Amino acid sequence: MHCSNCAAAIERHFNQLEDIKVNVVLSENEGLFTYDDEKWNEKAIEKHLKSIGYPRVKDNEKRRKLVQMILCILIMVPFVIHMILMATNDDIKEYGYIQFALATVVEIIAGGPFFLGMIRDFKNKRLGMDVLVTLGTLTAYIYSSIILLAKLSGTLYFHTSVMLLTVILIGKYIESSAKRKTASSLKGLMALQEKKANVIIDNAIEEKDINDVNINDIVIVSIGQRVPLDGIIIDGNVEVDESMITGESLPVNKTNNDKLLAGTIVIQGNAKIKVTNNHDDTYLSSIIKKVEDIQSQKPQLQRTADKIASFFVPIVIGLSLIAFVITYFTSKDKQLNNAIVRAIAVLMISCPCSLGLATPLSILVGSSRAIKLGIIYNNIEIFEKANDIDAVCFDKTGTLSEGKLEVTMLETNNDKALDIIYSLESVSTHPIAKSIIEYCKVNNAKLLDLKASEIVGKGITSDNYFLYKQDDQIILKENDEIIATLTVKDKIKNNSKQVIEGLKEIDIDVYMLTGDNQNVALDVAKELSIDKEHVFYEIKPDQKLSIIENIQKQGNRVAFVGDGINDALALNAANLSIAMGSGTEIAMNSSDITIANSNLECITKSIRLSKKVYRNIIMNFVWAFSYNIIAIPLAMCGVINPMIAGICMAFSNIAVVLNSLRLYKVKIGD
Repeated sequence: MHCSNCAAAIERHFNQLEDIKVNVVLSENEGLFTYDDEKWNEKAIEKHLKSIGYPRVKDNEKRRKLVQMILCILIMVPFVIHMILMATNDDIKEYGYIQFALATVVEIIAGGPFFLGMIRDFKNKRLGMDVLVTLGTLTAYIYSSIILLAKLSGTLYFHTSVMLLTVILIGKYIESSAKRKTASSLKGLMALQEKKANVIIDNAIEEKDINDVNINDIVIVSIGQRVPLDGIIIDGNVEVDESMITGESLPVNKTNNDKLLAGTIVIQGNAKIKVTNNHDDTYLSSIIKKVEDIQSQKPQLQRTADKIASFFVPIVIGLSLIAFVITYFTSKDKQLNNAIVRAIAVLMISCPCSLGLATPLSILVGSSRAIKLGIIYNNIEIFEKANDIDAVCFDKTGTLSEGKLEVTMLETNNDKALDIIYSLESVSTHPIAKSIIEYCKVNNAKLLDLKASEIVGKGITSDNYFLYKQDDQIILKENDEIIATLTVKDKIKNNSKQVIEGLKEIDIDVYMLTGDNQNVALDVAKELSIDKEHVFYEIKPDQKLSIIENIQKQGNRVAFVGDGINDALALNAANLSIAMGSGTEIAMNSSDITIANSNLECITKSIRLSKKVYRNIIMNFVWAFSYNIIAIPLAMCGVINPMIAGICMAFSNIAVVLNSLRLYKVKIGD
């Protein structure tokens, strides 16, 4: 494919057929086909593609194009030397027939594909870049051939034809190389998918295709292997590298009841895992699907550009004819040479490709970089959404905090108080009890023979003792007298404060929403430097929704960050929703962005990167439109000759590509 018109031609052909749809990714020269496999298969798709002039690219295509480009460069060298000699020595004769022979070779090798593309465009009733290149180069070649073979007076423009096609080939080769680089992250994810799994069947290990492995099957993984499917460790201890999926660079220890993700690598140890998801439903498969979707979808900006591109070529051809007619009839002696040169220049300087590449390349590079950071974009509109965000609401528990209470202080005058608390909490299944029990164990508490019972919602009682929670304290009473007080606190994540400071640096207001009481909420807010006016406490899940709506009514564009099932309403109501990867599936499915590694710093990075991608897209569009608006009139006025026009056209594409590639290096707080 050479431009957005090519992509549109393929989409239009298949989307009007039954039981098949396609999204064409111009930046990768690929198409994502969705079809009924009872009526369609790859051979049928290839047959249709070939019938409309887009056969499947062969594996040696890259090498073939490189050879073509080198050959054309070698042929161009004599023309460059000849032009230099002509400029310095008037006695140098034009070797017309040699020029004709060399130019014919270039027209066949380099111009042939464009000529066939033009025929294909006419057949599909759509005009693209192939038409402009063919008309421009072929006009120069045919005109020069007539002058030479008919022995007429006039200037030969074989050098124009040769140089234009060679410059275009060089530009296209650079562009294709850049496109291949941008697709590396997605292809890297696909390479993580294992084909086989070692399944334990009747106390024996049997190698099976992963498509044949069922949920609850027991799979064994060992050092150096990739985990084939998502599963829970039921026996063993391993250290795994999750960097390609979560962006986390350090290996992670996993033991019984911990979850292993497909595609991660076992660095140390071995384990038996019970499969929890089949091949199509693994976390890795969901990431790949989301990345494919985001790279194949088109935002409103690109859909508008594609419409403009569909009218672009006919308009340029019309302007070229106008330039020819005006130049011919207004020049002295009605010189045909000048009129043809000016018409060719108009054809060659116009560039519809930059319009088609403006959005997909930026999105491709941006989403590829996001993958490496552990950030997953879930829809195409996030770039525009993130650009307008000026407020972020955080759910406290599990997001800004660890979601695990820890004991920070013990006050008592009874030596056995901690033993009593340990004995009472040992009968409880409440999350707070786990934290208190851990504290008791660390401080060498002993279990006493107490017959304790838990009263749901009130506390734990035994004989003369009563243990209950009040605000952020656990109170132990003996015969209605307080004998010990434990202060418990939800531990703040290490990087929470830095993240909030980072958001403030880019002029984003920070809000905190929590079900905790006022004292706890304000203490956390003070520690994190969140304005107390921006703190909402003792709220229920449905109240989060109304709070976000009220902030929006104040003229703010709000992002919400959450991780739990009670965050789904808030995530849907926000202008931009961000889910932590450690949270529930329903939260991640409700979000625009998923932070796969649950690293809070990636929240700031995801917003910064999204803003950078959007601005990069706008820059590409400004360049593409400005270039054509300025360059075409200059060519019509004769300011730019065909050779310079060809160079400018190639540079226009390369400029969009290079600007998009900048996103790999742009600073986002890495």
